[in-house]
Amino acid sequence: MVESPSSLVQGEHRAPTRVLRLSTRPERCPRFPFDWLDLADGDLYPGSCKSIRCPVCGRREIRRRAWRIARAGPQRFITLTKLPDGYQDARGAERRMLQFLRREGLSMEWAVAHELTKSGQRHAHALQRGDPIPQPLLSRAAARSGMGRIVWISAIRSDGATAYALKEALGVVRYATKGTEQLAEHLALNGGWLVRTTKGYYRAA
Repeated sequence: MVESPSSLVQGEHRAPTRVLRLSTRPERCPRFPFDWLDLADGDLYPGSCKSIRCPVCGRREIRRRAWRIARAGPQRFITLTKLPDGYQDARGAERRMLQFLRREGLSMEWAVAHELTKSGQRHAHALQRGDPIPQPLLSRAAARSGMGRIVWISAIRSDGATAYALKEALGVVRYATKGTEQLAEHLALNGGWLVRTTKGYYRAA
């Protein structure tokens, strides 16, 4: 029996609320082949290695991270087109755009991921928190930063906001949810990241 970490509080030994047991599920994580047994109600919860590359845990972990992005409360969905081809060059263009908007006095935090169009053009999808950004200003910022002027920005629906944010968050990482090969392509395109966030993205609104 392995105690849950929650059973140890400030060095005091307490009765565990959950214990690990070897999983008998046909599809179990090859790296962490255990389930959590809830001692209160007898329910089993699958263990996880928490790796997005895992063939068993990967999709669940991607969704968990998307949920965390959604719970942060993004307010707008942004699409940027015609980013520079190379990852580092594209990151540089993003940084210049953020600096431009912040110099304009706007609060700007986001979670962003890159994709390729069918023609091979790099573009970005982002969930933004902060001040509303007029589309002409966003277009000017993108153009001055080395991206195309064509941008889209739309508000996330306020009714059922977290649910709609989750839908958009899954949209940001949708290229990574289609299978192992697509996930590898997504990570290669994004410098090894599933999604990148600015430092203030998860701070309380």
